[in-house]
Amino acid sequence: NDISHANALSMNIVSPSSINKRYAFENFVVGACNRMAHAAAVSVAGSPGYAYNPLFIHGASGLGKTHLLHAINNFILQKGHLKTLYLSCEHFVNHYISAIQSNNMEAFRKFYRNVDVLLMDDIQFFENSCGSREEFFHTFNALYNDGKQIVITSDYPPESIAYMEDRLVSRFKWGLVCGISVPSLETRAAIVEKRAAAWNIKVSHESAVYLAENIPGNIRELEGAIARLSNEAKATNNAVSFDFIRKVSREISGSKKTVSIEAVLGAISKKFNVSVSELLSKRRTRTVALPRQIAMHLSRKLTNMSLTEIGGYLGGRDHSTVIHGDETIIKKAGNDKNLSFIIQKLEGELLK
Repeated sequence: NDISHANALSMNIVSPSSINKRYAFENFVVGACNRMAHAAAVSVAGSPGYAYNPLFIHGASGLGKTHLLHAINNFILQKGHLKTLYLSCEHFVNHYISAIQSNNMEAFRKFYRNVDVLLMDDIQFFENSCGSREEFFHTFNALYNDGKQIVITSDYPPESIAYMEDRLVSRFKWGLVCGISVPSLETRAAIVEKRAAAWNIKVSHESAVYLAENIPGNIRELEGAIARLSNEAKATNNAVSFDFIRKVSREISGSKKTVSIEAVLGAISKKFNVSVSELLSKRRTRTVALPRQIAMHLSRKLTNMSLTEIGGYLGGRDHSTVIHGDETIIKKAGNDKNLSFIIQKLEGELLK
């Protein structure tokens, strides 16, 4: 079974394919959005069980949480004297179910508690698995009491994870909780340049900024664009043209259903009982400012417009204001389940 297979791997990792050697601290682009999380991860990798325990990193999908987990694991494995275990929450749940069905809980517990460093990704997927949460609670206690390092990632802060018991939430806060927010345009452009260099692709700063501004999704989408550029460079044996970069950007943006900014403003106007003219105005009262920031967030996520175009449409604001509004809403939604539900519902209605 899975547990026996994992034990056969000398307890270094669950599966050799589960660790991505490309993810290291050296190629992680640091910005204001992730500086604390990066510094904490480096500290934990250098002194497992001493620096921050547990370390809990949260942020939206595709912003670098998994990169940091792999980087911690790869750094520790280079030393070669500690047992590390990297896995997803889903993997843990599946192992738990398999152990229950095979009446092999003793081996399951021995496997997960006989490590020096536990790195678990996407812990929010415990939401609907009461039994596995209970088992993880005891696993957490056993590792923590033995001074073993625990690193956890989640799309949400501890207190915002649905169905997570208070006793687990409180334990997640025993060490350090830090968030990763949406990177600024400058950081995104730096990510494009660094990833392109790793692929030996010549990309001008202008092209990097264009991609960063026109592919407003997560970092994985930017990396997908760079992979496309790599294929083009190999096929033509030339530097990638700006025309091709524009083509890739449009194709990636066009592969998703897009929404007009007028539709976004209309939906928000109706939901919050605020006129569109008020959303476009300079008024900063909370009754207008919050809906306006939600408009920035949804426009950046759902429309084909650039940051500059969104800001211009929303009353002549600049691109940095749009980024700030977007990041503010992501942070607020992470701490406010009601606001998160409202935004998800608006997005669902707009994408129908």
